[in-house]
Amino acid sequence: MKQNRFGQASVLSPQHLDNLIDALPAGPHRVLATILRYTAARISEARLLTWAAISDTHILFTAATTKTKTSREVPLAPQLLDVLKRWKAETNPSPSDFIVPGGVVGRPMSRQAFDKQLRATCEQLGLSGVSTHSFRRSCLTAANDKGISLRHLQSISGHTSLAALERYLAVREEHKVAVVEAFG
Repeated sequence: MKQNRFGQASVLSPQHLDNLIDALPAGPHRVLATILRYTAARISEARLLTWAAISDTHILFTAATTKTKTSREVPLAPQLLDVLKRWKAETNPSPSDFIVPGGVVGRPMSRQAFDKQLRATCEQLGLSGVSTHSFRRSCLTAANDKGISLRHLQSISGHTSLAALERYLAVREEHKVAVVEAFG
């Protein structure tokens, strides 16, 4: 568990993620959290997205914005597509505009601004150990729990190796119990 910015970010259930997003202020914070929720992207990748990276079916994370310096396409979940369409209608952006603008014109929201709001919202909800990375870990763990192959998860997450991806995945207590019961 993460404490005082040390350790691994907490893994939240899909319902807890949705509740957290709903508790964030409407606007760019909620939009950014929704992108994180449905793409398992890193905060640095998501905040640098421009409208040009969005199609009706995919989000393109370009090599220039990814940690691994390789581009990847992530299919758009219907929930995310709906949020993006509404946000686009509200903001009327150009293709080169950042999806989540910051306080300075022409700049994306800063990691610090999002993190500050996220921590305040988590405190209100009584959630501990949550960080911007909780979205990534939570999404990947939920997909893994549903039996999605690690190779498929890796194609979405952009991890360079399966070993790196496996470090993100939480092992739930009920799975440990199932393993022990299988010994019998």
